[in-house]
Amino acid sequence: MKVSDVMTHGIETIAGEASAADAAKRMKFLNVGILPVLDGDRVVGVVTDRDLTIRILADPAGARWTPVLEAATRRFVSISEEVDVDQAIDVMCAEGISRLIVVDGSGRPIGVLSAGDIAAQTSSERVSELHRILGMKYRERHARSLAHASRRW
Repeated sequence: MKVSDVMTHGIETIAGEASAADAAKRMKFLNVGILPVLDGDRVVGVVTDRDLTIRILADPAGARWTPVLEAATRRFVSISEEVDVDQAIDVMCAEGISRLIVVDGSGRPIGVLSAGDIAAQTSSERVSELHRILGMKYRERHARSLAHASRRW
């Protein structure tokens, strides 16, 4: 089964110069948790609901004037729509991420593949493996961030 068979088709994006508040409003309206951030036609990052919470709301400057690119995660992973779902799961496991930006043959974003999309469309043991690994990687990142925070205080 290919990524194109299970991904969420159609993708909303946001320009890097848009405000973080604009990104939050768009996410709320669309009921999504991720938006690819574009510079022209090129994806330069992704902004997630968590990015907005941690990087913007926790900052007194707030979301109104902060460009979304400042909140965006610059390190993101994209995958071709033609790739096999099992390969996509391998990438998610290796990278410890639950969403991939799906691109066409020209590298333009055309959708998102999430762990939820895979779980809803497949009945594979691989889905359990993916959730287990993502949980483990989340706990590792959380422990590192707590250790870092305790050094700052």
